Amino acid sequence: MSSIYGYTGKKEAQKLMSNALRHWQPDRENFIEREAFTLGALELFKTPECPLVALPYAYKNFHIVADCRIDNREELAKELGVSDISKHSDIEFIARAYEKYGEDAPKKLKGDFAFVIWDESNQELFASTDHFGVRTLYYTELEDQLVFASEIKGILAYPNFKKEFNEAYIVGVFSALQIPIEETLYLNLFLLPAAHQFTFKNGKLSLKKYWQLGDTVVAIPATVAEQEAEFNRLAYQSVRSRLRSYRKIGGEVSGGLDSTGIAAAAMEILGKGHPFYSYCY
Repeated sequence: MSSIYGYTGKKEAQKLMSNALRHWQPDRENFIEREAFTLGALELFKTPECPLVALPYAYKNFHIVADCRIDNREELAKELGVSDISKHSDIEFIARAYEKYGEDAPKKLKGDFAFVIWDESNQELFASTDHFGVRTLYYTELEDQLVFASEIKGILAYPNFKKEFNEAYIVGVFSALQIPIEETLYLNLFLLPAAHQFTFKNGKLSLKKYWQLGDTVVAIPATVAEQEAEFNRLAYQSVRSRLRSYRKIGGEVSGGLDSTGIAAAAMEILGKGHPFYSYCY
């Protein structure tokens, strides 16, 4: 996973936050500093297109950082007028989707993502996480500004952030009590939940849930044979969409049917002789 971080306003915090997140060797590292915002990224290349565009990415009036992989690139290419998808990184699809659909852009994306966009025209920060929260994004409001990072340690490094423990969270972890998903170990430091987005403008934060399971109704085939065929089609489609990789391809296996079946499908799709690695704990 790549690490992303940033904040609104003017603060000498870029080095502190990036150093806190540099616990692995990034493939590329960069940041952009302006009077109204700072965005930074420590990239780990995930797909073959990642090296094409450096983060933060500037597109028209937008500046974007993201930890992402977008899997419906072909579908998006038709909607967004992209001709040769091999020449465009995933971050470019996010930028173009936001340009066309605005705050509805996350609904159009399939894959894993946590991204933050500074919209120069509207002077606001927009952020979103993927439908199931595979990629994480944490945030806090401090001194009328917003601070975010893909890991908690990035925010803990921000000057003047008070590391006060959230006692309700601690009690919830060690008991059967239910606590809100956005709560963390620290007070005033929150996780942006799955399928959520926010805007931050003029010191005001607005959160919104853009999707939930069940929003999309699909037709169920009539016969068992047709249901099995449709299940196989969707399963292989899902595995195929995840085989685009910058490095060697592998899968974590537990020995159960789920992970073993996914690995078997991947090997079948890749074809005989293609290297595939498996690992377990």
